[in-house]
Order: sequence, then C-alpha cells, then structure tokens
Amino acid sequence: MPTSRTDTLAPTTHEGHPVDCMQLTPIKSLNPYQSLWTIEGRVIKKGYLNNYSTDKRTGQVFSFDIIDKSSSDIVVTSFDQAATSYYNQIQLGKTYTIKGGTLRTAKKDYNNSTTPWDIILDLDSSVKLSTNQSVDIPQYLFHFKTIAEINSSPAKSTIDLLAIALSITAPSTIRKSDSTFNHKRTVLLSDNSTLCIEATLWGAFSDNEGKLLSELCATQTSVRPVLAIKRAKITSFKGTTLATGPNTQIFIDPDITEAHALRAWFTSLDSTTAYPSVSIGKIEETDIAGIKSSSQLGKTLTFSTATTIIHMNMSSFSYPACTSIVNNHQCKKKLDLTANSSWYCQKCKHDVSHCDYKYALHFIIEDGTTTTWVTTFDEVATSIMGISAQELQLLAPTPDKFWPVVKPILFHRYMFTISTKLEVYRSEEKAQCTVVTAVKDMTFNMHESPLDAFLASP
Repeated sequence: MPTSRTDTLAPTTHEGHPVDCMQLTPIKSLNPYQSLWTIEGRVIKKGYLNNYSTDKRTGQVFSFDIIDKSSSDIVVTSFDQAATSYYNQIQLGKTYTIKGGTLRTAKKDYNNSTTPWDIILDLDSSVKLSTNQSVDIPQYLFHFKTIAEINSSPAKSTIDLLAIALSITAPSTIRKSDSTFNHKRTVLLSDNSTLCIEATLWGAFSDNEGKLLSELCATQTSVRPVLAIKRAKITSFKGTTLATGPNTQIFIDPDITEAHALRAWFTSLDSTTAYPSVSIGKIEETDIAGIKSSSQLGKTLTFSTATTIIHMNMSSFSYPACTSIVNNHQCKKKLDLTANSSWYCQKCKHDVSHCDYKYALHFIIEDGTTTTWVTTFDEVATSIMGISAQELQLLAPTPDKFWPVVKPILFHRYMFTISTKLEVYRSEEKAQCTVVTAVKDMTFNMHESPLDAFLASP
C-alpha cells in the first residue's frame, strides 16, 4: 500500500470537519485497494447538474474536479440524490476534505486528470468544507501542449492549450438533429510555435466567453487576449481543429506565469508575422505575385500573405441561402426567386418560406508586388466585416448606415490564408483565390493614414 503523508488540520469551525487529526492521502497515491482514505483538495471545476438516461434507469449526475498540494487532480462524481446534495454544497475555489467514496477507472475520453481513477460519492460519503483554505493549493491545473504538438495527438482526445486569440467570428446558429438550436463561434488561436488553429466555441461558451472575446478583440488594438482552454476536444475533419465539450473550461487572461510569458512573446513579434494554420493542411508563406506564379492547373495550393484590401465589390456581396436542414446541417444553397416572389431551392426541390443571406464577398488585395481579386464566404467574411450578411443586407437600402460599416474595412492590413486553384475560363488560365482565414493587423493606425479624407467622405 502506498505511503500516505500526514497533515494535521487546524481546529474546526461550525462548518468544517469535527476537531480531530486525520491522515490525508495524496490524490496521486489513491488506489482501489485502499479501504480507508481521506483527501483534501480545492475545487477547480464545478460541473452542471445534468440528466442522464440508460436502458435501466434515469436520473441526475454531477461532477467536480479537485486538486491537492501536490498538484494532482481527480474527478469526483455523484448520482441521483447524492448528485443533488453535493451540487448544492460544492463551491468553486473552496477546499474540502473527502472520504468514503469508491474508486473506479477514469474514462480518459472525457477527462485528462493526472490520476487513473475517478471517485464516486454516495450519500454515505463525507464531503466537508475544510478549515484549511490554504493558498499553497493551486487555483488552476493545466497540462499545456503547443499547437505544433496537437497534430500528434489522437482525434477525439482532449488537450490543454494556452494561446493568443487572434480573431473570433460573429455568432451563428445551427439546428441539431433533435430540432433544437445551438450557437457557435470560431476563434483563431496561435502560440509560440507560430502556428494557428481554429477552435469552435459551442453553446454557453459562444454566448459567454465568446461574447467577451469578441468585445476584447474589437476594443483592443495591439493587445490580444490570452486564452487558457482546459480539455478542448481535438477533431480532424479536413484538418485539425478544436472544439469545446461538456468538460471544457476556458480562462481569459489567466494570472499565471505561462500566460504572461506568452503575451510578452506575442508583443515582441513583427506585425506582419504569418501564422500557418494546422486546421487547413500545409501552408506556405509568400506574396501575391508568388501565389499567381505557384498556381498549378487543377491543383489547390494554400498560402499565407500580409496584404491590404483596396477595393470591395459591394454591389453583390451576399446571396439568399436556403434555410432547410439536410443531414443535420443548413442547406445554404443559393435560392431562386420565383415569379410569385417566393423562394425555390434547386437542391431541396421545394419552395422555401424565407431566406438567410450569406456572404459571397469579392474584393481586391495588394501587397506591393501586385494585386488580385479574392473571394471569401460567410464565416470568414463575417469576421472581416464585423457584421453578418443578413444584418448588412438590411442596411443596404440606407447608404448613411451601410457605408460607415464598409469603409473602415478598406485600406487596412490583414494576414490572409489563401487557397488558390488555377482554372481555365474562356480559354484563359485564371487563379481562383479564396480567403480561408483572416487576421486583422490591429497595430495599423487608420487615423495616421493619408486615406483619412477618403474614409471621412460621405
């Protein structure tokens, strides 16, 4: 049996354990062969009181994570009446002593704790607020990996990531298979491996942390938020991405040494630094002239480049999209306007009562070598414009509201990831360029630009 350390708890108050001396077992020493143990730790994550259903029964489940002085953590779970009782008792950030639980093998698909076990509590277990609310028990516990290391991690596993939030999209809504709706935002993250990765914030993360990140990215100039994500899920469909799950935690600008060091590194970078994305495969850095010369007939290549938007075609910036749900996803096929002023979808083969406008944004970029037309679609275009296509479409009939949204986008520098494919159009070879990620250079001061007069004009 592993050796346990012995701490003496301070005399109790009315809310703590009875006054006695207890042997405290380090979390890392727990094993299912111990019949008696008592651990002490701080709650670093409090989950929700969730419903569950199996073939045999239904009920409620509640989990929380604790960490002890040795920086070992473990997941503690309870069911039904015990779940309700402990959910009402447990407070995030407080320290508790726990005894009388059962150890079971941890399900590592759902957590990445340092121990191979989970604790299952019942109504006979003991969970008491400790009088030792010690500052030497950590407030956080992370096992950070870099973006460069994520590609070597298996899909569907979870990782902890510390990264700079380069940009975040506007919220969008999808319809799930059970006909309910869920919100999402996509945040573009980079770290000192100088790579970037897309992370999707779902549900409450989109509404809460996503909204705060959007506000920070919009109001801050040369500074970008630092994001610590615990238990982000790795997905690998057409490139590596991350997504939030039920056990994910997000901390914005956490007060930890690693976060301060990452911010210092990011601040020291040149504003034209490129961030190749692991979410869309292999990327090369070049300029626009290089993109045109590297394009190969019928082959798709991906490049990153620092450019400026010099012209936007706002006469046709969006299209009416089908709102029907096909295979749990919005159809988004361009709708046809019928003779009786209704919408018809050629893909779904039926009339649609209303449309949802999506971006198909065309603009010219230049970088000092040459210029080129590029196209970008809804999610990336929304991040560039700062407003959805549906909202901008409503402003289009009112120039004094429409152009103040559009003009600030012009003559601003961006870091674009561009997918290009050389095709033959009317007997001529032409490179089709699509922007797949966009990061705005917030260090560029529009008010010092000689284009102020143009931007201020009606």
